[in-house]
Amino acid sequence: MLNKYYFLLCILISTSLYSVDLIPGKTFHIDFPQLGKTWTKKPARMGIYIPKDYTAKKSFPLMVWYGGGEGTDNPNIAKKLVGNSGYICVAVPYHYQDEKTTGGWAGTTWKYYNTMFTKLHQTVPNINSKHRVCSGFSSGGAAILSLIGRSPEFRDYFYAFMPGGAGWNMGGFDKIKGRPMYAYMGEKDSRVGSYDKMKNEAKDSGIDITYLRFKGGHSMPSQHYPEMRKWIEDKVIFRELPQLSATLQKDFKSKKYASAYKAAKEILNIATDDMPVYKEAETIMAKTKPYGEAMTKKILASKARVDQIKKFILEWEGAEFTQPLREKCDAYAKAQLEKILSQKVVSPVYLKRFITYWKGFGIADQATEKLDGLAGSALDKITFSRNNNMSKFKALERFIKEWTPSTKINEAKNFMEEYASLELKEIKEMTGSRQKSKLKSFARYFPGSQAASEAESMLKK
Repeated sequence: MLNKYYFLLCILISTSLYSVDLIPGKTFHIDFPQLGKTWTKKPARMGIYIPKDYTAKKSFPLMVWYGGGEGTDNPNIAKKLVGNSGYICVAVPYHYQDEKTTGGWAGTTWKYYNTMFTKLHQTVPNINSKHRVCSGFSSGGAAILSLIGRSPEFRDYFYAFMPGGAGWNMGGFDKIKGRPMYAYMGEKDSRVGSYDKMKNEAKDSGIDITYLRFKGGHSMPSQHYPEMRKWIEDKVIFRELPQLSATLQKDFKSKKYASAYKAAKEILNIATDDMPVYKEAETIMAKTKPYGEAMTKKILASKARVDQIKKFILEWEGAEFTQPLREKCDAYAKAQLEKILSQKVVSPVYLKRFITYWKGFGIADQATEKLDGLAGSALDKITFSRNNNMSKFKALERFIKEWTPSTKINEAKNFMEEYASLELKEIKEMTGSRQKSKLKSFARYFPGSQAASEAESMLKK
């Protein structure tokens, strides 16, 4: 129990005391002492490069690099791949293997990376959630394919995948149907056969795969970086532009100015200023903005209800001229939250309703922090209890239903996987009919877990 308290203390220290200035064109690192050592037996560390054109006023795509060999916290290859501007570049290591945990590319879990990515978003908040890409070579390519196969959260976090230089189909391809993948392998690489097979399996699974079989062996194809970056732009960054442009024209023509303004703002955040769609968005934004400003003044002068003001703000999301209305809503919401928190026993039900109602406003984040605190206490009661793994698993299922949308839900899911894995480990040591019987029961008692999927696979053999 002492170890667990130390673990929680490390998380508290790393999340509450760490701060950094985001300097364009510079790389910095974040240490994670609570995650132990990396595969290189060094403390866990994540490297982050801030692009030269960084500004807090727009969102940026994310490129996460999984290095070869033992992994790395140096994002230089990612930076070379996508360039010095336009992308937040991150490099992450692999976990160290000892007698208690598996490690390396094959054993590093989503729980490990989720801790890092959670801190990443706290430190660099303006990452575009629709434009997250991972790439890796050798062990990094294998890590990506492995995580696609065994981690739903990994598949959900990234939109596109770029595994290179190693690996094979390790499952999960059917779960990313329609999504883009760029696989690359040297024609003289000893692993090229497995990649040729993987390409066909990905295509058969419905993945939008591009396969580069480049001249050379087991080395990064730097000569192909420009076309790889163009692939990212076409398949990830600019993929929304045709639909946004159609929405922009349609809504402006129909005099749905709030929707047209919103589409224009999204286009300006994604497109480059040399694109025709960028000029089009600028023109329509200039034409719709006066209407929004006039409506803002009208509402300020009226006795509009809070729900009407809130609706208008969300319709014109991101428009600076709505700030006076936001201030009115913020004052009202702050008073509401203070009333909820002033109760002797703070109700999670009221907090959840408050968060749902004020979604899209900063006050909802404050309420979520309080909800997380209450959820954390409830989660500790489950994880510190002396109940068996199955009882804890079932308690965590109830916890997730009760405490959504708390961010502690992800922790609960990780604990569920941990308890299921521990239980399955004992069953694996059994043999014959007893093992088969236990596997059947296990799949029923631990539904939805990765361990349950593994148990079902074992039953089919």
